[in-house]
Amino acid sequence: MQFLKDLEISYVATMPMRAIGPLQWTKSTKIACKDENYIEACKRAEIINLLLTSEDVDHEKADSIFKFLTNPFEYEFEPTQNPNKIFVKEKYGSKFHLLKTPEGIIEAKQFSLIMAHKNFNTICLEEPDRCMHPQMVERMRDIFRSESRDKVVIVISHNPFLMNSITAEKTHVFFRKKNYEYSSKVSCGIHAICDINRRITDVDTLKKLVLQPKILCIEGVSDKIILEGLFDYIVGSTYLPLDERHRIISHQLVVLGSKTFDDPVEHFCKQTGLSAKWVYDRDKYIMLDETQTKIAKI
Repeated sequence: MQFLKDLEISYVATMPMRAIGPLQWTKSTKIACKDENYIEACKRAEIINLLLTSEDVDHEKADSIFKFLTNPFEYEFEPTQNPNKIFVKEKYGSKFHLLKTPEGIIEAKQFSLIMAHKNFNTICLEEPDRCMHPQMVERMRDIFRSESRDKVVIVISHNPFLMNSITAEKTHVFFRKKNYEYSSKVSCGIHAICDINRRITDVDTLKKLVLQPKILCIEGVSDKIILEGLFDYIVGSTYLPLDERHRIISHQLVVLGSKTFDDPVEHFCKQTGLSAKWVYDRDKYIMLDETQTKIAKI
């Protein structure tokens, strides 16, 4: 039992639904309750409330992580004795209520406090990049790399900016697939990217393969331009039913650039169950004679 208690102390996970704002749209009846909304937001900011002044947090480290993420902007979260009043101040500006703070900045603060916690050795983060600028997400990715030397950090995300040539080696793909066409049963599986991507050196291609349900592989940029034009035409057309149009344009275009990438990409798709189709130039299957005017072989 003591082992389980120790494990509970050293493990933490964030929830996917953790926004602090009490308002969801402009039709809300709460929109006029200004002061109440400020208080409600502070109450819902549980991570910041508990960790902002906690002795269990290495605050020097937390500040360093936060500044690294938000640079060149400088935000300071002001602790108060009243948990219903949390203020934030931007450098050279006046302080404002927590509710008025950009969501990405709040996420960055929560992230820095959790990562700098002295007792958390296993950290599971659900969509830690919510509302963050892509540059902030890339910096967060670098922090994962440095902090994973001393901690176990598990990140669940759909964000391609978290993947590069280094993190790809530690990335796993979770997929669900119905057992039968009309069955409600779903089979699940996990693939380690490092086991199947050894020959795919282009990280941008890898991102598209990992994060898309269907792909259409093409040879060059000119092919991509033509197909994008066709897709745009299909979107605006009315002669096809809407579901047919969606079925066509739901393919992610992947430019391989060379036939040498065919086999690695095909292998990847088979391993992960990714639906893939190929569009080739005619020289893939048709050979012309010496005059280049007649077909010699198909």
